[in-house]
Amino acid sequence: NNAAFIAPANGLISALSIGDSAVVTAQHIITLTDMVTRVVNNMAFASAIDTGNVMISDSSDTVTTYVGRNINLAVSKTTDSLSITAGDSIHYIITITNNGPSSLDSNEIVSIFEQPAAGLTLGAFTTTNGDYNSINGELTLNSAFASGQSIALQVSALVDATVVDTAIANAVLVQLPSDVINTGDSTDTLYTPVKRWIDLAVNKTANLSSVNAGDSISYTITLTNNGITTLNAGEIVSIIEQPQAGLTIGSYATANGTYNSSNGDSILAGAFAKGQSITLDVTARVDANFGGDSIRNAILVHLPSDVVNHGDSTDADTTPVVHPVVIRTIDLAVVKITSVTSVNVGDSIAYTITVTNNGTSSLDSGEVITFTEQPQAGLTIGSYVSANGTYNNGALALNSSFDSAQSVVLS
Repeated sequence: NNAAFIAPANGLISALSIGDSAVVTAQHIITLTDMVTRVVNNMAFASAIDTGNVMISDSSDTVTTYVGRNINLAVSKTTDSLSITAGDSIHYIITITNNGPSSLDSNEIVSIFEQPAAGLTLGAFTTTNGDYNSINGELTLNSAFASGQSIALQVSALVDATVVDTAIANAVLVQLPSDVINTGDSTDTLYTPVKRWIDLAVNKTANLSSVNAGDSISYTITLTNNGITTLNAGEIVSIIEQPQAGLTIGSYATANGTYNSSNGDSILAGAFAKGQSITLDVTARVDANFGGDSIRNAILVHLPSDVVNHGDSTDADTTPVVHPVVIRTIDLAVVKITSVTSVNVGDSIAYTITVTNNGTSSLDSGEVITFTEQPQAGLTIGSYVSANGTYNNGALALNSSFDSAQSVVLS
C-alpha cells in the first residue's frame, strides 16, 4: 500500500554518520478495500549514496498490519400482531441490517439472544441466512453479510394463558465477532398489548320439574370456559341471581371458591382454565301465596373488566332462565258443628262450618272457596254469614290471605 511521507516531507535524509540512525515517518489512511481484505502490507525501500556519489546499500522491509472491522448495525424486532390474547401464539421477525462499512464472511457467527418477559415461552426459530442454534444463540452465516445487506430470524412464541399484564415485552440482543466494532444498535425491545379472551357458557338447571307453592327448590349454575385465557386464583367472577317476585333466595354453596351473596362476587380458589367449569348451588323457596303457574329465576354473570367474553350474549353475559311449574297444595280440614243437641219441629237451628289449612300453600285475598250445603229433605237452608269474606251463592270470596294453619268460618 502507498503511504505518504510526513517527516521529512520527501523522505530524504541529507546526512547520516556512521553509527547514527534516522527516522522517516509515513502515513497510510485505511480504505474500504483494506477493510474488505482486513490487512495492510507496507514495504519500505532505503538506499544511500556516499560522498563519492556511489550507492553503498539498497535495502527493504515490509510491515503487515491487520485492519479491525467496523460495522454500524441496525437491529429491529417486529410482530405480525397488533395485540395478542393470553393463551395464544405470536410471531416475531428480527431484522439485522449492516450499514457498513465492513463485512462479515460466510461461516462467521452472529449471536442473536432472545430475552422474553415472564409469561412468554419461545418456540421455533427459522432463517434463510444460515444455521441458527437456539441453545447458544449462534447464527452461522451461509454467505457474506456485506454493507447494505440484512439478515432475518423468525421466532414463534406462546403467551401463557395466565398472563394478566396489559403488554408483554420481548427483547433481542445481537453480538458480532469479537474483532468487529459495532457502532450501531445491539438490541431492540418490542412491547405487544395483551388481551384476555374467554368464550363463556352459562347454564342453570333446577332439581325439580315442578314445585309446590311454599316449597323449596334448588338450582345449579354451571359456568364453562370455552376460551383460551385462564382466570387465576383470587380473581372474581360476579354471579348475580335475578329471581322473580315470589321466589326468595336462601343459601349458596360452591367448591370453586368463596361466594359473597350480598354482592354476587365469587373469589376463585384455583385457576379457571380452558375447558374447565365452576358451579354454584342455590336454594330458594317459592312463597306460599304465589299465584302464578310458573316461577322464573335468571342469572347474570360478569367477568373481570379486562376480560373479553366472546360468548353468545351481546352484552358479554349469558342469562339462562328456568321456568318450573308451580303447584299449590292445601290439606283442608272441614268441621261442621251445631250449638244444640236436639231441635223441635218447626224451630231454627244454626250451624258453624270451620275450614282449616293444614297444607304448605296459601290462598290469596280475593280467591274463592266454594261451599256446597247438602241438607236432607225437611231441612231448609236460610242465611249465611262469615267474618272471612263475602259469601254469595255458595262462593266465599276471601278478604285476606288463607295461610297455612289458619281457618275460615262460615255460619
